Amino acid sequence: MKFRWDKKYLYWGITAFCVIAAAVAFYLLLTRLSDISGFLARILNILTPIIYGIVIAYLLSPVVRFLENAFLKKLGSKLFRKNVRHASIFARGTATAISLVLLVGFVALLLVLILPQITASVQTMISNMSGYVKSSIEWIKGLFSRDPDMAEWITETIESVTNYVTNWLQNDLLPTANSLLPSVTTGVLNLVQVVFNFVVGVAAAAYLLYNKETFIAQAKKITYTLLPVRTANNMIGGMSYTHKVFSRTILGKLMDSLIIGLLCLILLLIFRIPYAGLVSLIVGVTNIIPFFGPFIGGVPSAFLILLVDPGKCLLFVIIIVVLQQLDGNFIGPRILGSTVGMRGFWIMFATLFVGGLFGPVGMVIGVPLFAVLFTALRTWSDKKLLKKNLPRETEAYKGLSAIDEQGAPVYSAAPTPEPPQPEQPQTKDGE
Repeated sequence: MKFRWDKKYLYWGITAFCVIAAAVAFYLLLTRLSDISGFLARILNILTPIIYGIVIAYLLSPVVRFLENAFLKKLGSKLFRKNVRHASIFARGTATAISLVLLVGFVALLLVLILPQITASVQTMISNMSGYVKSSIEWIKGLFSRDPDMAEWITETIESVTNYVTNWLQNDLLPTANSLLPSVTTGVLNLVQVVFNFVVGVAAAAYLLYNKETFIAQAKKITYTLLPVRTANNMIGGMSYTHKVFSRTILGKLMDSLIIGLLCLILLLIFRIPYAGLVSLIVGVTNIIPFFGPFIGGVPSAFLILLVDPGKCLLFVIIIVVLQQLDGNFIGPRILGSTVGMRGFWIMFATLFVGGLFGPVGMVIGVPLFAVLFTALRTWSDKKLLKKNLPRETEAYKGLSAIDEQGAPVYSAAPTPEPPQPEQPQTKDGE
């Protein structure tokens, strides 16, 4: 009897083999999860300087573009009139060098200006701790002068906590100082590693900034090599929009936080509020975080000032409220432009969710990341609804009960009408 070959058996066999292989791979993944995570962490640690370089290059790319377009291209064309290539090399190289020098100079200036303020603030806080406790006790007694029992209970609580901390410092911390030496050594090594990563990152950023068009072209070439043309076009368009959202949000937020930090420093120095440098640094850094930034920076700063002068603490709270109102209604909109298209609830959700996954960095990138995902979801939804001949506006679905067989919406109550839009004046061309 002659055997008759049937391709369907081959397809069944390949399918069964793929299923079994996927199951085995998934089982090995679960059993070796700790080894895989450790391997990935090691790879990430090795690539940390390159990641630093990518982040630095991304943040400095607008500066390089501005310097080139502002005057360096014109200067290069005048210096190298007979050689366009040399003029282009001069403009890009000079812009890259200037931007990196500005970055290093800004970091150095920030350290020179802020570190002495922070050191002085910490030393003052430690040396005057007993005076802070006494002034706090006197302030509490005056506040609860009509309730001496409550004042006495709060005073005893503060004194007991102070005595506990003092005994811990004298009897527990100092005798075990030698055992803390390895931790101090580890901290110093980590600081050296951060400095090394930053230096190597600056060098990597120089290469990326100088050859950014080449790297972008190579990424597009690989995309078109691996994917169909239509899919590649959609992916490149999506990456372009992602870059637009991230650059507008993150760079704008950094500039906004720098302005808020400087304004806070100026106001605190004018009103002679203690810990001006330290508090301004905390306020400026935490202002980068959307929604929760003012609370994260304001609460501990107010507590530090409260230990010194409760009256100045109230003044500080007023200053922070005024600054946040100024930032939210004037400075922020001017720098960031239009919003990312998300309501306050989703901004809070994105900050909490992505921040819970990736820490402080996640709290910064959570809002632009969700803005990109929302845009992709809205685009996909609009295409699906358009194919079904259904309305794409969200307002059309308020009060909706069902869609009938003809595709017409059925409402349980009349939908809320949109407010009338003002008529746009016609131009001469449109008359």
